[in-house]
Amino acid sequence: MKKIFLLPMFGFLFFSTYASAETVQLGLMANGDSVMGHVEFQVKQDLGIVAAGGGIDYARGEYTVGYGLVAFRSDQLLPGLKFGLGFKGYLGRVDAEEGEMEGNVSSLAFLIESSYELTASINPAPVPVEVYGGVSFSPSSLSFDETESLQEYQAGLRFYLMKNAYLFIEGRYREIEFEERDTGEWDRDDATLSGGVTLKF
Repeated sequence: MKKIFLLPMFGFLFFSTYASAETVQLGLMANGDSVMGHVEFQVKQDLGIVAAGGGIDYARGEYTVGYGLVAFRSDQLLPGLKFGLGFKGYLGRVDAEEGEMEGNVSSLAFLIESSYELTASINPAPVPVEVYGGVSFSPSSLSFDETESLQEYQAGLRFYLMKNAYLFIEGRYREIEFEERDTGEWDRDDATLSGGVTLKF
C-alpha cells in the first residue's frame, strides 16, 4: 500500500522535470563484472537546479537493479561546492552470493550528495576535475516487498575533457537487507570500482 501511494508522487516529480528540462545527461559506466546506464534531466532555477533521472545496474547472474531519483542541488553554501538533497527509488532483483536465494528490491531512499571542483592550486591535471559523493539510505518503513533496508555510498572523480562531456571513475558500496525466511535474514553487499563517460546536451 505504501509503495502504491509513493509511486504517483515520484512519477509526477520526474515527468514534470523531464517536460521542462534544459540539460540532458546520458552516461554509461562499466567494469569487468557489471554495467550501468543512466539518464538525467536538469532544470535551472533561481535557487539552484532541479534534477530527475534514472538508470539500471546489471551484472549477469548476480543482480538487476533500476533506480529513479529526484533532487534539488544548490551551490549557496560555499563557492565551488554543490550540495544536493532528494529521494532515490530502487526496484529490481538480486541473488544471494551463494546463489541459493534471490530477493526482490523495492525501496525509497533519502538522498544526500555533494560535489566540489578542485581549485587550480590543488589540481595537478591539465583539465578541470570534480570530486563527488553521495549517500542513499532507505529504512524499513520505506522498504517494501522482501526488502528490509538499503544503503548505498558513492564517491568518484569527474574529468571534464570538454564542455559537454566528461570521463569519470567511481567507487560504490551497496548493501541490501532482506526479510527473514526459513534460513533467517540475509543480505547482499557489493563493492565496485568502475569507469565511464557522460555526455551533456
